[in-house]
Amino acid sequence: GEGIGGEEPLLLGLGQARRREARRENKQMLAACTKGDAESAAVILHNHLVKTANLITAQMNGEHVFLLR
Repeated sequence: GEGIGGEEPLLLGLGQARRREARRENKQMLAACTKGDAESAAVILHNHLVKTANLITAQMNGEHVFLLR
């Protein structure tokens, strides 16, 4: 669903650069899935979730607890 101003709700708290990066990651995940490349899709998804989790923990003054692959 769409949030305020047409933005996805989960993207609202992110900076513009991260929103662009997240959209690019979503396109990469879709492309990998369409090609049947589950391994690449899994790595892209993992890194996408790690970046988001680390951003949220940073906003809460926490430390990054997840590592990129």
